[in-house]
Amino acid sequence: MGLKRGSDFVLKIGNGVTPVEGFSALTGIRVTEFLLTNRLVDNSDVKTGSWRELATEAGLQHITIRANGLFNDDLPNDRLRLVAINNQKNNFKLEFGNGEVLGGNFVVTEYERSARYDAEELISITLESAGAIA
Repeated sequence: MGLKRGSDFVLKIGNGVTPVEGFSALTGIRVTEFLLTNRLVDNSDVKTGSWRELATEAGLQHITIRANGLFNDDLPNDRLRLVAINNQKNNFKLEFGNGEVLGGNFVVTEYERSARYDAEELISITLESAGAIA
């Protein structure tokens, strides 16, 4: 497998239109992180002895996406801000450099904007999955 360009790792926000939802890239994003967490269930008992047994099919999964970069005042970022302020679920897609796409409902759990007087305005967000991801 070859190396993939970081710029091909793109986070997109859904516009909420049905029946066919459109997605737009969140502009200005410089760093995107993806974390899949599998919580396992320990089903060890006296019969398992000193070895732990895990029930992988019983645990919970969730995805965390973190992104940060330059703030741009455009429609995708306006939508992101409204979704965050209203604490709404919204569809997002994460496109990887190899063509793989993951998408589903997420909640914006952190939304931060900051700026120094002599520099650009920055944005930092954290998304948590709120349902099955496909």
